[in-house]
Amino acid sequence: MAESAKATTSTTTSPTRAVGGALALTGFVLALLVGFSAGNSIEEILARAFVSMFGCLFVGLLVGRMCDCVVSGFLADYALKHPIPNSDIDVFDLVQQIQTEHEQADTASQKSELESKNPD
Repeated sequence: MAESAKATTSTTTSPTRAVGGALALTGFVLALLVGFSAGNSIEEILARAFVSMFGCLFVGLLVGRMCDCVVSGFLADYALKHPIPNSDIDVFDLVQQIQTEHEQADTASQKSELESKNPD
C-alpha cells in the first residue's frame, strides 16, 4: 500500500496538482454561476459543471507541468551560471534533495494516516 502512495507522489509534483486542482475548482464554480444565472435546470447545471471541472483539470495539469519544467530549467541554468564558491554542493542538487525530502515526508504522513485508520 505504501508503494502505491509513493508512486502517486513521485509521478506528479505538488505544484502541478495544485495548479490543476485550482483551475478545476474555478471552472466548476464558474459553470455553476453561469448555469444559475441563465436559469437552467439543476441537472443541466451540474452536468455542465462536472464536464467543465474535468476539462479544466486536464488543462490545469498541463499548465502546471509546463510551469514546473520552466522553473526546473531556470534553476538548472541559474545553477550553471552561479556556482556556489568553495563548495561541492550544486544548487540544482540542493533543490532536488529538498524535493526528495518533501516527498519522503508526504509518504511517511500518508503511511501514518493509513496506520491510524487501520490499527490491525
